Amino acid sequence: MSYKLEEFFRPELDDDYFGKRYKIGETYAHIGLPLTIYFAAMHRSLKLLTEELYDDSLSLDDYLAAMCAVSELIHPDTSLAMTTATMQDALVNAFQRLDLSFGGEH
Repeated sequence: MSYKLEEFFRPELDDDYFGKRYKIGETYAHIGLPLTIYFAAMHRSLKLLTEELYDDSLSLDDYLAAMCAVSELIHPDTSLAMTTATMQDALVNAFQRLDLSFGGEH
């Protein structure tokens, strides 16, 4: 699955958007990637978009508005992916506990 920056900035919160965030969270849960790694990557993305790539061409008010807009995209994006990852982890743990309580082996 490829993820393009243009997709991040699209305004439509449709099935495709939610499906991709679900898949990201599902993949992270499947490979056991710690949530701290995902949060660090999203923080790095925010810093890159709002500081390192910024060319000082906006007024302070416009810059602050742009920062808020990017933050408003990153936070729900992160929340959707992480909620899915957390739910996947919880389900796996619950099934493992159930299997162990019924004498299953791992």
